[in-house]
Amino acid sequence: MKIGTDFSGIGSPESALKRLGLDIDEVFACEINKFARASFNELHNPTTMYEDITTRDHSEVPQLDLYVAGFPCQSFSLAGKRGGFEDTRGTLFFNVAEFIKENQPKCFVLENVKGLLSHDNGRTYQTITDVLTNGGGTLNGQIGLDSIDNGLGYHVYAKVLNSKDYGIPQNRERIFLVGFKEFREFRFPKKMELELRLKDLLEKEVDEKYYLSDKMIKSFTNHKERHEEKGTGFKWQPKTGDDIANCLRANAALCPTDNTVIVSHSLFPRTSKTGKGGSGHLSKTDGTSYCVDTGCSQGVEVIQLNPPKESGGKQPFQQNRVYDSNGVAPCLDTESGRRNIQVSEIVRLEDLKLIVSNRTNETPLEVNQFLKDNKKGTINDIAKALGLPKTKVEHYFRIDKSRAIPCVDDWFKLKTHLGFSDKYDKQVTEITKDISTFESSSRLYSSEGISPTLQTSEQGYYKTNKRIRRLTPLECWRLQGYTDEQFNKAQKVNSDTQLYKQAGNSITVDVMVELFKKIYDI
Repeated sequence: MKIGTDFSGIGSPESALKRLGLDIDEVFACEINKFARASFNELHNPTTMYEDITTRDHSEVPQLDLYVAGFPCQSFSLAGKRGGFEDTRGTLFFNVAEFIKENQPKCFVLENVKGLLSHDNGRTYQTITDVLTNGGGTLNGQIGLDSIDNGLGYHVYAKVLNSKDYGIPQNRERIFLVGFKEFREFRFPKKMELELRLKDLLEKEVDEKYYLSDKMIKSFTNHKERHEEKGTGFKWQPKTGDDIANCLRANAALCPTDNTVIVSHSLFPRTSKTGKGGSGHLSKTDGTSYCVDTGCSQGVEVIQLNPPKESGGKQPFQQNRVYDSNGVAPCLDTESGRRNIQVSEIVRLEDLKLIVSNRTNETPLEVNQFLKDNKKGTINDIAKALGLPKTKVEHYFRIDKSRAIPCVDDWFKLKTHLGFSDKYDKQVTEITKDISTFESSSRLYSSEGISPTLQTSEQGYYKTNKRIRRLTPLECWRLQGYTDEQFNKAQKVNSDTQLYKQAGNSITVDVMVELFKKIYDI
């Protein structure tokens, strides 16, 4: 199979085809970034490596069986002329279309960000599909009216695919356009149940440089608070082991929306039930190590009730500190408000109790209707007056499935501001707290109930260390479906900065694998 790729990056299509065991002839690759070229050449063996698609003589390339290009998203200067192919001149898509026109590959796969669909109010996507299909082709199996005279006449199928639906725990949406020279029916791969989570791709031990400093944590926390006040997105939310990753960016500089992860491991040897000793790390029953904690509790508060010896029996040790739902380590100091700062404590599990808070009375839809009927001014005005995020307040006035009941403090703020009656005070503000103990079983489960996070020792003590770090370059490469062997080769010729960028720019290998299975009926 003769294959050529433009904007080749580190060679996702080539990696996918090799994983499938297909015999391929790498006719050419083309990558303008010298660092990405260095990685590509470590992983693959193209007959020719071009540096710039805009200067290549397309006629010298033999007809390909497969052409793949992940071209950038750029606007077209239409000027109302609807010149079709010529409208794209000056963009990199023009060079892609020009190559397809010259080479006539049997099949092509074009990849772009999901935003291509709405870019320039949809005109960019419309022009691209017109150029590819007009002149005898089809789009998603349908024959349309030609709007241009010089289209390429390919039969194109387009769909947005997400990496998390094809075996990789990363929320990465990309649009794929699969084109065939000859008409054929084609269906994109079905979604797959995700079996992996972020914790399955994390390294067990990482360099200290990947951990966030207190200064950076404070900066990200302030960033989050500012956006919450404004009611906008882009909030900092460290991941837990059972999460899936945000979409990787092609930038080595860490920003609040990038992936950071809460990691926790045992620093205290535990007693082994087998009598063979114990390791310093918590382990699953299959012997593999967990290095990621499930994170801060969202639904329950865990406190230490029994005063230990350290306090002389006078007051609870670390009074007012909230523990995570595993009862392993402090994750929030209620007095200082510091969340997710490095902590290290020895905790006795039997001294920890769960306090579960519930409203005493039912809060039916009529409560939200009551608020809506008493609303004065806009949601934005109310949010500003109360000092609450707009995105939070708006749910109080909704009467659909997205409605929310205000917490006690917010209820009284609303009542003071809007001046409504006491009609629903009792239903909203009466709270019942129940104390629950941990199960006597030696196994504790994550708050999501997905997998065991630790086994208690016979002694019942653990010393834990909870910190926040960024993902390593290797973890980012794993989140794009590359093997550790491939990463190690690229690492020899590149810095962390470039390895981060290369992962962020790549197409997820596992998505390409599933796509090629459908294209070649594997």
